[in-house]
Amino acid sequence: MSCHAPGGAFQSIPIIDLEGAFSEDEALRRALAQQIRMACMDVGFFYIKNHGIAQHCLDEVLKVNQEYYSLPAEEKMKVCLSECCT
Repeated sequence: MSCHAPGGAFQSIPIIDLEGAFSEDEALRRALAQQIRMACMDVGFFYIKNHGIAQHCLDEVLKVNQEYYSLPAEEKMKVCLSECCT
């Protein structure tokens, strides 16, 4: 199924189900990898479902994200990724 409209634009964002990501069925994992590849090549991004991340973790990430983007620009500029990621 294609997400593309005539002229190369996409009509929808692909939704990829990760439920089979850790399956012992190699064909299932390869098909999932192909779906991810095509979504990246054709659209550039995608939604995922059945990722296994608890809802409370997602809620916390969204809360912290909102707090960060509510800060004044000068406060946001103080964040140094190299210090956060080491």
